[in-house]
Amino acid sequence: MSVSGKENIEERMGGIVWLAYDCLRVSNLPQAESFLKTSIKEAPEDYKAYCAMGFLNLERDNVFRAEHFFNKALYSVRTKPQKIFLLLLLSRLYDLNDDFVRARQNLIPWFFQIPPFPSEMIEDPFS
Repeated sequence: MSVSGKENIEERMGGIVWLAYDCLRVSNLPQAESFLKTSIKEAPEDYKAYCAMGFLNLERDNVFRAEHFFNKALYSVRTKPQKIFLLLLLSRLYDLNDDFVRARQNLIPWFFQIPPFPSEMIEDPFS
């Protein structure tokens, strides 16, 4: 497949995921699930559909399935900001379910993803 063809599929799948988010927003969960299943089938490496599927399962009060999909999304991310986002989502999920040990465990790798500030970037507030 050509690069432009791949970009076309990714654009279309991004559009489908956004349609799914719109369905989630108005509580049309069956339609959201249908869009997300299509996106996952056609672009299984794209983290966005897995992430949205996690939110869908949270709406259905299925915490275990939400965790499953957030973890699938975590293993599909390509950038540090995406990884940080998913680690924070998982940490919040655990926190909401009073699983503070796992919530903290997810914050530790998140913390190490943030690059330290070079000392020259920190201004002296008193100068």
